[in-house]
Amino acid sequence: CAAMWQGTQAAGAACGFDIESLVCAPGTACVLDPSFCGTCRAVVADEARCDVAEVTCGRESTCQDGACASRSQVGASCAAGQRCVLGASCDSDAVCVGPRYVHVGDACDFDNRCPFRSECRQGQCRLAVGVGASCGALVPCDSGGVCTDEICSALTAQGGACQSGAACQNGICVDGRCGFVPGACLQ
Repeated sequence: CAAMWQGTQAAGAACGFDIESLVCAPGTACVLDPSFCGTCRAVVADEARCDVAEVTCGRESTCQDGACASRSQVGASCAAGQRCVLGASCDSDAVCVGPRYVHVGDACDFDNRCPFRSECRQGQCRLAVGVGASCGALVPCDSGGVCTDEICSALTAQGGACQSGAACQNGICVDGRCGFVPGACLQ
């Protein structure tokens, strides 16, 4: 979406989580705080100073030692402390590697990821089940459900009762109620 959406909010303007993050004008990016509300900040080039609050590094860069630096691509060296592109990690040979997808039933961890509609449980990829199916510690619900009393049930809408964010459609449980996604960021 970001490639076809062009925001108009200037640096210093409010932005927020989800589609609201696309409101920042070209040359700026939304930097969120823990409440998922944020501020559009000017994007600076590599080697530019990034240790000030008004700016941020581009998507393929990171703020390192006070200056923006390019992240190493998959297959490139990360020996001198360079960070890898998002989604990749630095392996024991100091080379950036992307995640490897394994099959249901195979061993899994941060580097060996489970395929769609499955989940890593106790180090093994387990097939996720849908709403109404039996679930448990080794049988996870798919992304649209939560395991309650060993049955996958639909996630709770905003304002509904909850015990944890895992039961809410938006992942936010506050004072026993599914919270609201911050929409006030832009008001």
